[in-house]
Amino acid sequence: MNKLVKESLYEFSRSTDPKSVLGIGRIAEIREFFRSLDISDNEYIFREDGKIYFPAEVHIRGIIKTKLPNGLVFSNDVYLNDNYLTELPNDIIFNRSVWLNNNPLTKLPDNLTIGYNLILCDTAIKTLPNKLKVYGDLNIMRTDIIELPDDLIVKEKIYVDPVSYYRFTATKFKNKIY
Repeated sequence: MNKLVKESLYEFSRSTDPKSVLGIGRIAEIREFFRSLDISDNEYIFREDGKIYFPAEVHIRGIIKTKLPNGLVFSNDVYLNDNYLTELPNDIIFNRSVWLNNNPLTKLPDNLTIGYNLILCDTAIKTLPNKLKVYGDLNIMRTDIIELPDDLIVKEKIYVDPVSYYRFTATKFKNKIY
């Protein structure tokens, strides 16, 4: 791990409430989070203005805690599949696609903007957040979502289960449902 990443870990862990970050202890829990990362080149993780930036594609797997740290910015695709996440921090930023498959995730933060695709298959989400913006596709197959909010913005397609297809085609999103 390079010096900048180590410094970022230390500073980030000092500035975060230990009860809201991955569980029990500051440094140990942040290190656990970073150890779960599979990124193409960890030399490019950097910290600026209290946030941690990930310019490369990121795979985060095996997180056994239920919440990610605050201040994460993902500039490329991020895969958060097969974790135990139940919520995302309010300040998380996804500039490209995000995969959240197979998580007990119960909610997304209000005003969340996804730079491209949002895939929520096999999550426990029942409602989409207020003012969700997805600038690519939204995939809600194998979820319990039964309604699309009026303030939802999806630029491309919305993928739903076949049994839900007709329910969603009766909405303003009928031309986007697949």
